[in-house]
Order: sequence, then C-alpha cells, then structure tokens
Amino acid sequence: LLEHVEPGVGDGAVRQRRRQRRFIHQTAARGVDQDGAGTHRLEPVGPDQVMCGRAQRHVQRHEVGLAQEGVEIHRYAAGRLDLGIGHVGIGHQDSLQAEAAELAGRFAAALAEIEGVDVLCAVPKGSWAAGRLAEKGVAFETAGFGGRFDLRTAGQLKRIIADFQPNVAQSWMARASWHAPRGVVPVIGRIGGYYDVKYFKGLDHIVVIAPGLTGHVTGQGWPEERISLIPNFVAEVTVPMFPARAEIRGRFGIKDTDTALVIFGRLHENKAIDTAIAALSHLPETFHLVVAGNGPLEDGLRSLARESGVAEQVHFAGWVNDISPYFRAADICVMPSRVEAFGSVVLEAWFHEVPVIASRAGGPLSQITDEKDGLFFAIDDADALAAQIERVANNTELAESLAAAGRETYQKRYAKDRVIGAYLDLYRRLAKASKHRT
Repeated sequence: LLEHVEPGVGDGAVRQRRRQRRFIHQTAARGVDQDGAGTHRLEPVGPDQVMCGRAQRHVQRHEVGLAQEGVEIHRYAAGRLDLGIGHVGIGHQDSLQAEAAELAGRFAAALAEIEGVDVLCAVPKGSWAAGRLAEKGVAFETAGFGGRFDLRTAGQLKRIIADFQPNVAQSWMARASWHAPRGVVPVIGRIGGYYDVKYFKGLDHIVVIAPGLTGHVTGQGWPEERISLIPNFVAEVTVPMFPARAEIRGRFGIKDTDTALVIFGRLHENKAIDTAIAALSHLPETFHLVVAGNGPLEDGLRSLARESGVAEQVHFAGWVNDISPYFRAADICVMPSRVEAFGSVVLEAWFHEVPVIASRAGGPLSQITDEKDGLFFAIDDADALAAQIERVANNTELAESLAAAGRETYQKRYAKDRVIGAYLDLYRRLAKASKHRT
C-alpha cells in the first residue's frame, strides 16, 4: 500500500496527498490482499513508529468485523508511513528572515528525504521560500501570515492541517507561532534568539537552539519540562577548492599571498562588523576582509572603512545564498558579534575546515573551546581581534590545528544526522503522548 505514496511538490501537493491518503485508507479498510490468501493488518511495531491515525482506526474497525466472521488476520509492520510533519511559516526573504527561512527549507528537505516521513510546509503567499522549497522538491501550501489583526491565516492553517493530517506541526519564527492552530495536533515552536515568549503561548513545546536560551524562555514563565535543546545544522554542501578560491579572490583583487578574512551576517549593530573593520586598520595591507551580507548599516560601514584607510581592503559581497565558495576563498572566519544567540557561522566554518576567531558572545561561548577549535577575543576589542588574526595568519600549524579540531567538534555535536535524529525523537515522543489524536 505504502509504495503508492510519492512526494508531491508545489502549491497543489495537498490535493495529491489527499488522493494518496484516501487510497491508503480505503485499501486498508478493505483489508483483502490481491491473491485472496487472507487479510493483512497494518500495525506500528514500536513507540518510535506512528501510523496515520485515520488509517489505523479504519483497520481496527475492519478487524473487529473480520474477527466476528472468523477470517484469519496476518500482521506485519508498516514502517514507511512513520510520521507526518507540518512546517508552518517559512517566511519571506529579507535581511532579518532570510537566514531562518533558508534553515527551515533546508530542514524540511532533510526530513522529506527520510523514509517513512511525510512533510508539508505552509508558507506566505508569494514568498521567496516557496521557490526554494520547489527547488528542493518539498511539498508546500500557502497562507496569508499577516499581522496580529489577520483573522484568516489561522483558518487557512487549520484547513491545511485537516487535509494533511500530520502527527505534529512545527512553527518557524514568531509570526507563524502566533497563527499556528492550537489543540489540533501537537505544535512545536522554535526559538533561535532572545524573543518574547508571548508569541508562542499555547504551543505544546519549544525547541531552543542554544543553552543560553533555556533560561531566557523559563524566565518568562515557560515550564522547563516543555523545552528541548536542539542546535542548528548547516547545509553540508561544499564546492571544490579550485576554481572557487581563485574566482572569489580574483573578484575582489585578493592575491594568493594575501590573507583573506570573511564575515557572514546582517549588516546590523549586533554583528559588530565595525569592530572587524577597526581591527583591519591595525593589520598590514595584505589582509583583506570580505563581508557577505546586507542590511541597514552598509553605507555607514563603507564610510568607516574609508575613514579608517582600509576601503581598498574591505569588500562588500552583498547577500550570499551559496556561501561555500566564500569559505574556500577564506583563510580565517571572523565572528565579532555583540549579541549572538547561536553561531551558525561557526558551524559552517568548522564544516569547511576554516579556523574561527569569535567574540565572547553567548552562542560562540557555548560552542567553542578556546585555543582548541577556535580563538576568542573580548567584545568590541578591535586590538585583541587584530592580535588573534595575526596569530593565526603567521602560524600555519595553529591554523591547521584549529581547523581540524573544529571539523571534529562539528561531526560529534552538530552533524545533520544528529540534529535531524534529535528532532525525530522529539516528534515521535510528542505524537505518541498527544491527546489531540487517537
């Protein structure tokens, strides 16, 4: 039966899903195999396998009738339709939400690749995320996702959930959590920064991505037993060192013998890119800084670079979707943030085996072991940052050691399979304990 479930893509995918599920439900209810040898019951084999509730009720009712008629019942495990997961509110591309939207799309695509997991996303109409999900082959529907006075989105999401019948739903970002239907299926919120928990009120569970966020959430009255700590993961996609390294460096006029630093992130005060520019002014002219990101401070940062005499060494790349070539071009990754709940860039650098120098902000402090898989400097201390950059640039053995240890840390704690496995364990646990479904 379950061989007939094929992934659908695009805004009409739910109609395809509905037909597929109807086929499963009707065939399971009939319960007769093709050669007439008997009746087969689809039955989950353990707490980590959750069958579509409606199909199971059909089978249970049909089995009672068959038992009364004295028909033999054969049992086997149905492992293919393990979990239905709805992802709500993968948002628009702008400087504030693009990173979260990319992560959500990457996450949904990773889940959709797993045998026995069925995924549907709900995204804003006309959003950049819809195109990205289509590229990744992930099914989606659209909803309004307007502001607080939007009275239509909750009903749209209820309809999507009723049609798809997931075991669990997960919301991304505060607006999606605000609109997510309560009391239908277990809904899991995700908090990746220091947000107000009021937007998540009424959800069944919250995932935080860094240890420091647990106290932030419990401090606003959320019970600790309904919090799980599960970090982010990165795309785990690389490009060959050549020609990517030469291409990116050539674009910005960085010679092979120069030292290339790279920063990824929004051009926002919290990211402290001004600190990196100030540090560059203390370094020789052979040091270059590539800034990959956009935001409201770009003009001011360009002015600062000119005033600091390093305008020819600071290169603004704009928003970058494919970051792997930039890591191939870089000798050192710098993360000077003033506020950082979780350092996804640290994971990217570790995965690409590029040494990391980070400020002592909350996220990096929970990730990096100083002098082992990264180096620290005090927040806003440009002199200290410059000194750490020179240490790594002038010591090949140190640079290689930091890069190798970072890759090892990534594999042990943040690899995609580990993170996805932790989410699946949580989904199955909540689906099993749910009072919303029988």
